[in-house]
Amino acid sequence: MNKKLLIAILAVTTAIVFSLMFIYYDATFLAQYDYKVSYLSLSHPDTRSGGLRILYLTDLEYGTYTDETHLEKIKKTVDALDYDVVIFGGDVFDDDYTPEGDDIGILTGFFKSLRGADGNFAIYGDYDLISEGRKNITAKILSDSGFEIIDDRVKVYLTSSRFINIYGCSHNSRIESPQYSEHLNITVIHDLSMKDQFPESALILCGNSHDRQLNWPLSAGYRTGYHASDRLYYSSGLGMTKTAHRLFCDPEIVIITLN
Repeated sequence: MNKKLLIAILAVTTAIVFSLMFIYYDATFLAQYDYKVSYLSLSHPDTRSGGLRILYLTDLEYGTYTDETHLEKIKKTVDALDYDVVIFGGDVFDDDYTPEGDDIGILTGFFKSLRGADGNFAIYGDYDLISEGRKNITAKILSDSGFEIIDDRVKVYLTSSRFINIYGCSHNSRIESPQYSEHLNITVIHDLSMKDQFPESALILCGNSHDRQLNWPLSAGYRTGYHASDRLYYSSGLGMTKTAHRLFCDPEIVIITLN
């Protein structure tokens, strides 16, 4: 074999091997702590002068792969942000995890640190509803942290006459006859398959999939981020499930500014 060709083959092979090693290292040790902050700005006449800021978090999946180190990193990132309302989109614990020790106290302290001056709201995810016991633990953590679990509608008042409606639709639930108004309507869902049920919402927030968690840049499918045609923000979430890796799918915290 030509010597130059052999050197070229070895160089390419070495580059591929090192690239794969870095991808594995990043997916295993770096990406899971790289909490990116995504920003979305939407215009609507019902928000206060200067904008209303929503902090949207979803899919914590605490327990199996997400631990206190992750919570501290999330808290540090959130502490540097300005927001008025907090919305949590479900899944406090990972599917196969049984809360133990001081888990409830740790999570209550974490959620207490997320303080929206105009309210803190949450829905149940599928992992929150795997049993009545899990649902009760989740409800206690969220309620003790100052979160209101919403299964229909709450109003967040901007002035005495202007407000936004926030509809919560937990996993496998359905809002029967949503009371839409001429004001701003936001819907929080956990399952993407429910997105077409709310044609009059100005904004739909959804998580659950983790953007498949193991991903490639050109992977097909409905990707995370903002989809203007559906008026939907699809989040890659915070935690991990099934595997302690995130490949080309960084966990995210979302700030939505309504102008």
